[in-house]
Amino acid sequence: MALEHCEGFAGRLAAATELGLIVLSDLFQRGIAVKVLEGIAAGEHT
Repeated sequence: MALEHCEGFAGRLAAATELGLIVLSDLFQRGIAVKVLEGIAAGEHT
C-alpha cells in the first residue's frame, strides 16, 4: 500500500512540475518577468 501511495505522489508531482514549466514558458514568451523564490530555479528570470 505504501509503495502505491509513493507512485501516485510521484506521478502527481511530475504532472505539477510539467504544468509549472509550461506556465513559466508561456510567461517568458509574453515578456513577463518571473521571480522564483525557492528551489533549483530560484532567482529572477526575464
